Amino acid sequence: MAQSAGQATIEPALERFARKLSTEIDACRVLMFDSRARDQAQQGSDYDLIIVSGQFAGVDPLLRGIGLRPLWYEAGGVGPMDLICLTPEEFAEGQQRSSLVAAVLPDAIDLLSSH
Repeated sequence: MAQSAGQATIEPALERFARKLSTEIDACRVLMFDSRARDQAQQGSDYDLIIVSGQFAGVDPLLRGIGLRPLWYEAGGVGPMDLICLTPEEFAEGQQRSSLVAAVLPDAIDLLSSH
């Protein structure tokens, strides 16, 4: 059964994916933002996620999301997603300045603390 966080519906596969990220890569934050977080998604809308993990340190930012999509499919996820993978330090820095992180935080849903 889907849960609601604020107004957005959190699909069970998304919750399972967030838990897998927590377990597999020690993600401390998994934030859903954009249309799905605002409950304005259309059929075929992608999932926009910021994933925060210390395991991304020292990894090229363009390569960090490689290998995470299979976890999405293992969790029963279907559909396209955009992953922004940050270290905790990058995330904290992004909160302090005008950045994508600062812009999306007001409407973002932390999937690791939504249940």
